[in-house]
Amino acid sequence: MRKMPDNINAAQILLGRYGKDSLSYFALHDKKYFFFSSTGQSFLSYAVKGKIALVSGDPVGPVTEIPNLLKEFSYFIKGAGLSSCFLAVSHETLQNLVEIGHKHVHIGKEAIINLSAFKKSLLKKKVRRAERYVLNQGVTCRIYKRRDIPTAYLNQLQDISEEWLNDKGGKEKRFTMTLGRIPNEMDQDCEMVLALQNETVIGYLTFVPVYASKGLSLDAARKKKHVPNGLTEFLLIQSLEYFKKNGIQSVSLNFATFHYSAKGEQKFSDTLFLTFLYKVLSSVYMTNTLYAFNNKFLPQWRERYIAFEKKRYLPNYLFAIASTEL
Repeated sequence: MRKMPDNINAAQILLGRYGKDSLSYFALHDKKYFFFSSTGQSFLSYAVKGKIALVSGDPVGPVTEIPNLLKEFSYFIKGAGLSSCFLAVSHETLQNLVEIGHKHVHIGKEAIINLSAFKKSLLKKKVRRAERYVLNQGVTCRIYKRRDIPTAYLNQLQDISEEWLNDKGGKEKRFTMTLGRIPNEMDQDCEMVLALQNETVIGYLTFVPVYASKGLSLDAARKKKHVPNGLTEFLLIQSLEYFKKNGIQSVSLNFATFHYSAKGEQKFSDTLFLTFLYKVLSSVYMTNTLYAFNNKFLPQWRERYIAFEKKRYLPNYLFAIASTEL
């Protein structure tokens, strides 16, 4: 089902009611399709690459609806001559997929900040010094809902994004854990965190809402060239303290890091495949860099998985993941 205005409205309503997973809001990425259950009370989002339907994150809907939604999607995919691969699903969704015959691989851990336990004083001195250094450079932080951000600042965000993208190859990358755009009029509840120096925006973070769990998920972190070192750490500390004071319960740094651990439980025994899989995904997600950065903020770690239908299609699944995320 292609995205049409009515589908977007229906998806937004369901997200507001049932979107509890930190990746739920990313279903609204511009390049995704929607598949709704026959009841209209649940949906998932996906992209098609070749003969692969690549689903990102958990389905959205009442818990009791999800097993039937996945079965209906499976029938739909088979009828279209496709094979499905689910990327970055939680343990709960994985159990439903295993029941309908999917294999799976543990792909990493997502960093979750429990704000009730977050205290800046518990962070390492190096991280706290980074915040102080940026403050001493005359940088301030301002936080707006998307609906409230002044147009002048929004225009500057666009300039920063374009400069950042040009340095990265000129286009948005990744679709599983990002909106793929600066939040627009449709994204009124997104949080925009700005770093300003002499009233000029020099960097920003954007967060999407996780409605049903009263949380937020980091979407984008971008900055101009030649800004003070530690700017992203500064913005994150300022954000976490602000969100904690304003009733947010958790913040996901949202990178399923694809950090391989030999101790992790693996249901799939093909060592060669696992080695290649982690090599591909590490290049996509900058594993070591992101893992080390997220760890600075003392997160809890949530497991994420890839689930797929057929072992013989493994090269196709890898191609679909890499081509969609790169």
